[in-house]
Parts: sequence; C-alpha cells; structure tokens
Amino acid sequence: MPRTCKALIKDYCANCTFAGIHFIADDSKHWIERWFWVAMVVLSWYGSALLIIAAWDSFVNNPISFGVETTYTQWDTEMPAVAICELANDKKLYDVADTIWPPDHLLDLEDALKEIAHYRGISYSLVQVCHKAKNPDPLCPVSNYSYYAALVRSSCPQIIQNCSYNDKPFDCCEYFQPIDTDMGTCFMMNSIQTKNPKLFPMINNLQQKRSNIKFQIYVQSTLYTIGKDEIPSITTLQSSTLKIKLGYSHRRQITVTNIVNDPLVVQTAIKTRACRFHDEVEEHSLYPLYSYSACTTLCRKRAQLDFCKCNDHFMLGTGKYN
Repeated sequence: MPRTCKALIKDYCANCTFAGIHFIADDSKHWIERWFWVAMVVLSWYGSALLIIAAWDSFVNNPISFGVETTYTQWDTEMPAVAICELANDKKLYDVADTIWPPDHLLDLEDALKEIAHYRGISYSLVQVCHKAKNPDPLCPVSNYSYYAALVRSSCPQIIQNCSYNDKPFDCCEYFQPIDTDMGTCFMMNSIQTKNPKLFPMINNLQQKRSNIKFQIYVQSTLYTIGKDEIPSITTLQSSTLKIKLGYSHRRQITVTNIVNDPLVVQTAIKTRACRFHDEVEEHSLYPLYSYSACTTLCRKRAQLDFCKCNDHFMLGTGKYN
C-alpha cells in the first residue's frame, strides 16, 4: 500500500539529524514533551533566520572589515609628502609695492596687497580700503588679483635651498615641484598630484630604519606633512602643519603606518565602502587623482559659486578676472 504524506513526514522527522526533530516524531514521548520540542525547533529556526538576514544585510551594506596585519615588519615604508607653502614675504611685498605704485602711496595698499598675495579666506584690509571706503584710492587693485599675487610670491629657489636626505645633498627644486592650491602655489616633494610627479627614493625597512630630510627655508612658510595623494589646503589639520619661523631650527619627527587594502575591496560599490580609490576621480575634479583634500577643495569651489557666484583668485580652474 502507498504510504500517506503524514507517514512520510513522520518517517523523515524520526530519521532527521537536525537537533530536536526526531523527538517530535517519537510516539513514546509525552505529548507535552513533543510540543516542547516543536516550540524549541521553531524558535531555533527563527533565530537562525534572523542571524542569516543580519549577516546578509551586513555583507550588502557594510562589507568592509579591518584586521591587524603582522607582516608590516617586512614592508618597505615610503616617506609621506612634504609641502612648503609661503606664508609671508614682507621685504618682497614692499619692493613690489614701490615698483607698481608711486613712492607716496598709502600704506593701507600694502596691507591689501599682502592679503591678495597670501590669501587665506579673509581680506579685511582689501575690503575696507578698496571696496567699502567712500572714496577708494584710485590705485586700489580691484581685479586681476592673480597678477598681483604672482608679483609677490616667491619661486622655489627663493624659498627652499640646501636639501639633503640622510646627509646626502640633492637638488631641492627638482623634487619640490610646484602645485596649485587654494592658498596659491606651493612646492611639494613626493606628491603624486603634481603635473609631472617625481618621487624621491626614500624607503624605510628593517635595513634602513630611519630617514632624515634636511632643508633650509628662506621665506616665512608653513610646512605640511601629508599623504602623497593629499593636497595642502586651508582645511588641513593643524597636526599636519608646522609654521616655519626664520632664524629658528625646526625638527619634526613622524611615524608612518602603512594601510593595505584587500584586492577585492575595489569590487565593492563606492557608496557601500564610503571611500574612493585614486583612479575613481569625481566629475570636474581639480586634480588628476582623487583624495579627501582634493574632494573638499572641489566642494569649497562649488560652495563659493553657489553663495557668491564667483571664486577667489587662488581657487583652481578660476578665470583671470574671477
């Protein structure tokens, strides 16, 4: 005789290896015990379903995990990028002012010129003297600020000299290459964002445990120690900057920790991993490669356009008269 469906299910449960299932089909057990095992099996399956759903949701929405890598002792660690951005050059500023204006010009014009040449987001003197005054001085610079800034800003040989790595001299301006930033032209070493990147071979490992870079600065400047993909900007963290005072000897010690991504991370959606790789450049990017500071600079440019329909003269991609 053919077996009924109920008999088949009972036979399956009696021989099933899932925990608790065979107790449900055991006629020798009291009905209360059998219903107890029904409840336990249902609850365990429900709990397993919740764990599976949570694991799947975590895989889809947050698949990135972090772990401690113990092979770092075998790594070749590269030195970070070093940037020098001119902060002030009063002597050259006064010389330029005496060249472009008559000797009896207002001293307030020199303050305005200083704010143009070393713009950091504030132009108090320029606004008060040349824009808000009832009778502005006819010599006031009211446009083409990039031209005035270029007259005052120093070139690489005028800023950086006598470079050496582990007491071996090298040509400063061959490796400190110019790069446009929202603070004007800076000079960066070991950056991959410059027009023609040329990285200096500075490797640390078990054989070469320390690296020592020395150079002399002849203009009041700010030094930045940042990642080779980052850009010095107005919003760079204070911990990554050092103001250079003329006549003083500065020493900065840094520790570098390498981070390596699993090759499969690139296959994860950008929205999911909440970050981008260098080659995942945003539309209308200001720099050839993506980085956090390059992104924030682009955001500030867009915010300036939205707020005042123009950009400051140091912002990349800005027209001559903007």
